[in-house]
Amino acid sequence: MTKNYKNNLILTIMTVAISTIILIPFFNNVVAFPPSPIDLSFKMGKIVGVVEDDNTKDQWILSGIFKASLLNMTQSGGNISAIFTAPIEMIKVDGTAKHTHSITNFVLSSISYPNNTTKVFNGTSSINMKEKEITEVPTSITSYNNTLITIWLDPSKIDIHFGDNKIYGIVEEKTYG
Repeated sequence: MTKNYKNNLILTIMTVAISTIILIPFFNNVVAFPPSPIDLSFKMGKIVGVVEDDNTKDQWILSGIFKASLLNMTQSGGNISAIFTAPIEMIKVDGTAKHTHSITNFVLSSISYPNNTTKVFNGTSSINMKEKEITEVPTSITSYNNTLITIWLDPSKIDIHFGDNKIYGIVEEKTYG
């Protein structure tokens, strides 16, 4: 390489690095949500679950992290932006066949309050599977005391891929956003 080429390459790399450092804070704070009755902050947490076979023998372990704005909601209806996303890793109990799915595009249809510490969010989600994305999967997310959630995905829509048990999530205390 010529000295001039090396200098230009170094200058270009430094310019990109400095521009990135300067611009990242602006991109992280740009959010375009319509006005809604929700707090636009997020809760996050860990996901865990087990998929059993017909004989209740463990077959798969589920793990992941969820991000949810809906845990801060107090009402439903209208055009509310409720966000719930979760990549879920699956691995067989023998350590093979590791793969990942994602729950995205949650559309809230209703919120109910069975008691003072429980909220149930019903709607639909998209689930990415190996072959394709499956849309409009009936989804129910239940929050218990804002510290634990369960996720139920209609097994008939996703070929019982996650079994018929609920997936559990532990809500972090910290709020993001």
